[in-house]
Amino acid sequence: MPRVLVVEDDPATTSILTYQLASRRVSHITHATTVAAALSMLDLPPGLGHPRHGSVEQLRVDGLGSHS
Repeated sequence: MPRVLVVEDDPATTSILTYQLASRRVSHITHATTVAAALSMLDLPPGLGHPRHGSVEQLRVDGLGSHS
């Protein structure tokens, strides 16, 4: 069963996207208005826990945010 998470803050665009997806037989459509809200709705991959519980490996991209 296809599942789609629509991240859109404009109600009219959300309505159009939802209609189009439903017409393509997507039966599970979830909506978020911000990326932060969308990320909180995603399921974690198997074996990856919540960071507050100490079971998430820290991911780092070298050079990200550095301006040297």
